Amino acid sequence: MKRYVAPLALALCAACSNASSTSVVPTGGTKTPPLMFIFTGGPINPQIDALNIPGKKPIRTITSGIVTPEGFLIDATGTIYVMNGTNASFDINEYDAGSTAISRTIAQESGLPGPMRTDADSDLYVMHQDGAPLLRYDRGATTPALVTSSGFCRRPLPRPYLVVDEPGTAYVMEQCGKTGQVPKSRIREYDREGRVLRTIALPETEIPAFIVADAQGRLYEQFFAIANGLVQIDVAEYDPGQTTRSRTFAFGPARTEVGGFYPVVNDATGDLITNWSSCSSRTHCQSYVYVFPTGSTKPSLVIPAPHDTVLAPPSISVEGDLYMEVLSPTTPLRTIREYYRGTRNYREVFSGRNYGLLFLYPNSASASATATAAIAAPSCAADPQLLSGCADAYAATAASTAALTVLPLPVSESKTTPKHV
Repeated sequence: MKRYVAPLALALCAACSNASSTSVVPTGGTKTPPLMFIFTGGPINPQIDALNIPGKKPIRTITSGIVTPEGFLIDATGTIYVMNGTNASFDINEYDAGSTAISRTIAQESGLPGPMRTDADSDLYVMHQDGAPLLRYDRGATTPALVTSSGFCRRPLPRPYLVVDEPGTAYVMEQCGKTGQVPKSRIREYDREGRVLRTIALPETEIPAFIVADAQGRLYEQFFAIANGLVQIDVAEYDPGQTTRSRTFAFGPARTEVGGFYPVVNDATGDLITNWSSCSSRTHCQSYVYVFPTGSTKPSLVIPAPHDTVLAPPSISVEGDLYMEVLSPTTPLRTIREYYRGTRNYREVFSGRNYGLLFLYPNSASASATATAAIAAPSCAADPQLLSGCADAYAATAASTAALTVLPLPVSESKTTPKHV
């Protein structure tokens, strides 16, 4: 029997953390310098620093309640959420805007930590790593207002993908079936009360990776297509309420080894921003960021990464500037660049620091960003010696010469001199 290769998101940052943000666009014509939130200290002394970008110095630091971080989130009010996970449970600490102390805690949920998102009203949506239920916590609440398992499959494979748009519509992409067999992949749309609004069945010939929704309810699915021993990254677009694709397009070259980060929608412009990345060895990498205007299958802008590095997905200012990490497979030290809206022109905000960019505030990033530094791969079989935490990955498909690789980054402090880019 042909073995199925399932997608897997592997975190590259020091704490293997996830970060996302809900877009916050203030009124008025005055340009507001954003705050930059970064993760520092690694797994030993984890902390979040809020930096005033013009001054580049922390104006406050959060250390309390960051124990075993699995996810970070900021909502439209500036409240920060930190998900801490253990072997079989997780809790979520909330920090009100401007505070460094825990404001409230959502008590431990049984199950492995999964995705969390917020909507424009700052209601929090949470799922477990192994699927149902979908939980919704009203703003400031520590008990869920919604708990639903409606529509979820009985035999889910790990790591469902969750996005929530501004009105509070939730989209869940999950895979159902037995390990080692070709699963049934689908996307379900839920309203705020947990009712299923539509179900999108995904082709079995594709490997689904990520989904993202824009402010108009337009849904994008990013997937891997394998043909003739080559892997191509494609995007399928679904208009609001529709279960069939309005258009499909590819980006980046087809290769035998390729990966990519999750897509992001720039709510300031409506642009879809995708990422293509490939590392053929520990030291040789290529990476490009593509900007697609709404309704277009051709990019209006392609941003290449510096030589032998990878560009992470952007955090986006309210003016539409893209803040991106430049990652190297040889060092944990990173560079953070600000690419000016609609151009390849940039300035370096930081260079050669062991910082992980979490998010900006205020920002224009869609509310569906996930891991701050993660490349999707169908399994660790591409090179299991480079990776850890791969016990739940499936064996590679023997009948196919194609493979998807991940970029391995050191997770410990390093004395390696950072590459100048």
